[in-house]
Parts: sequence; structure tokens; C-alpha cells
Amino acid sequence: MSVAIVVLETLATPFIYEAEEPQQGNWSGEWGNALIAVHVKVPEGLDPQCIMAVRADDGTIQLVEDPQKVEAKTAQAWQELRAKRNALLTASDWTRLDDVSLTDEQKAQWAEYRAALRDVTKGLEDPARVQWPEKPN
Repeated sequence: MSVAIVVLETLATPFIYEAEEPQQGNWSGEWGNALIAVHVKVPEGLDPQCIMAVRADDGTIQLVEDPQKVEAKTAQAWQELRAKRNALLTASDWTRLDDVSLTDEQKAQWAEYRAALRDVTKGLEDPARVQWPEKPN
């Protein structure tokens, strides 16, 4: 399970670690001092990279999803997906050259593959669910 260290004054989460239970007593310095920081379990289902700490009405610290971090992570995933797609298209540019000895069937397979690569983001709502086309032999 993931545990976040939360600075009580600012509600910043400077560090996340893996443990069965919060290990505040095992930490020295400010991260072990309960007057400065608290160790909080990251709720199941939340991405530890996309959390923020909030103070509940009863004064306890809770971890919730941070929309800005989610948006930034999603934007990065889209950027990486497009970069991979572009690299795959570039790697198959050779198939379009006039002096390449491919059969008409092979040319058609490569053209279909390249079209599928160009269309890989069409209708895709989540970059993590991309279905990459199979490269021809």
C-alpha cells in the first residue's frame, strides 16, 4: 500500500512510500515529528501520483484526487502516445519509397498499417487503452 507524508502546515505531500501501515515512528527528523507531518494511507483506487491532502471538517487529513495532477498526467500520456505513433510511422516510411521491392499485397498491408497508426487516436478517450495495430511481416 502507498503512504503519503503530509506536511501539516501546508498540506503538501513531499514523499510517498510503500508499506503495510504508516511508519511515522520509524522516521527521524521532521517527517517523524507528528507536530510537523502526518503519514496517511493513500486510499485504494487513487493514483499516488495524483493526490492532494485536504483537511476534513473534523480536522483530520484526507487524501483526495487532485484534478490538476490528473490532467497533467493524462496530457503526458497523450503526448507519449503521439510520440510513439509518430516514431512508428517514421520507422515505416521506407515502405513508401519507389525503389522498395515489395509486392502489391505487401504494399497494401503496409499502407493499411500506416493508416491504422494515423487513426489510432480517433475516438480514443483514454490513452492507456490504445490498441496498436499489428505491424506487417
